[in-house]
Amino acid sequence: MLKALAIGNKVDIRSMKTVSDETRKSIYLSQVIDIVNSTQLIITMPSQGTKIVPLDLEQRYECTYYTAKGLFQGEFVVKERYKEGNLPVILLEIRTPLKKVQRREYYRYDCTLPMKYRFASLDERIPRDNLHELEWKDGVILDLSGGGIRFVVPDSVPKDCMLQFNLVLEIQEQYKALYIYGEVISSKVKNNNVRLRECRAQFVKLSEPERDQIISYIFEQERKKLNSN
Repeated sequence: MLKALAIGNKVDIRSMKTVSDETRKSIYLSQVIDIVNSTQLIITMPSQGTKIVPLDLEQRYECTYYTAKGLFQGEFVVKERYKEGNLPVILLEIRTPLKKVQRREYYRYDCTLPMKYRFASLDERIPRDNLHELEWKDGVILDLSGGGIRFVVPDSVPKDCMLQFNLVLEIQEQYKALYIYGEVISSKVKNNNVRLRECRAQFVKLSEPERDQIISYIFEQERKKLNSN
């Protein structure tokens, strides 16, 4: 049942407990560190922001795995919590077969990250070597996910317009430059500064390697936060 998974895969975890319509279920971050057999695997103790979250024993959770073959989702029960050396880990036992999923809500990482953007069109054909010659404007990312970004800019950015973003992310001590298209899905004057606009954009035509780089960056930054506390 776990053939699609591999050690090192990133994991999003949600509780299966019922919550009210107004309450958004929390998403916790983890990583596969061992596959015990066809129904059990070991993951790192999940985190949310800077806090480690000790999942409840015998509690059912929904897990989404970021694998080389795409996103897979299934339900698991927590069987054990313990430490391997100094690393808190959890033993999960499968309750439903893994199913491949096409789209989902991604974990949003709160940050203050500089980026550049420009107004663009999806049908344009610009060689990557020439992208640095275009006119880019400065903005700041407020949160980042595998599906999109929230950002502020000193510019009039209308809803439904297409932008291209230039993100430079530090991943495993190397800087990666990503050029990603996004459609603006909301745009409003920032509450505490009328000279800025706060916008949200959903990534468009994002390749799986690019999405994996963003997710890897988010996991790495969250781990750094935990280790610094």
